[in-house]
Amino acid sequence: MSFSEIVDQAHELDSASKEELIDLLRSWLVEDRRREIAHNAQEARSEYAQGKLKAGSVDDLMADMYAKN
Repeated sequence: MSFSEIVDQAHELDSASKEELIDLLRSWLVEDRRREIAHNAQEARSEYAQGKLKAGSVDDLMADMYAKN
């Protein structure tokens, strides 16, 4: 089924079903974003453990940025 067909079928739903679909899609988006954040955090932990990243404050970051210019 194509995206266009899905959209056309969603358009035919009654209002209550459309609201339910919106809630379901939002829930899926939240779950996807949580998984993405968890993945990014795990990558950062791994890179930190390998010495590819360093911890610091915002002031440290700003100082590093200005030092490179």
